[in-house]
Amino acid sequence: MEKVLTDDEIDDDKVNKLLDQWEKDYPKEKPMVIRARKECLDGKYREYISKHDCIESKLYDCVFVNVLVDCQSWREDAECAEVKEHAQKCKDAQDME
Repeated sequence: MEKVLTDDEIDDDKVNKLLDQWEKDYPKEKPMVIRARKECLDGKYREYISKHDCIESKLYDCVFVNVLVDCQSWREDAECAEVKEHAQKCKDAQDME
């Protein structure tokens, strides 16, 4: 992930620029980008549990889980379905914290 900090804090503008680029690079994945914005910006990433106590890891974990949950390009096979199901369980567990 590119540098997204300003003064040791997550800079939503920098994250939005990164997500804008993802949206351009992967137009079929727009729902995934929208989900990452909705679920991870405005400090929401802070709610994510991470084994690392740094805000970049929490943002990464938030984006990673939400990308797995809403990625439209998953192959339609059992292995990908299992990964997506596992990501949803992780997302649900995070929401319970």
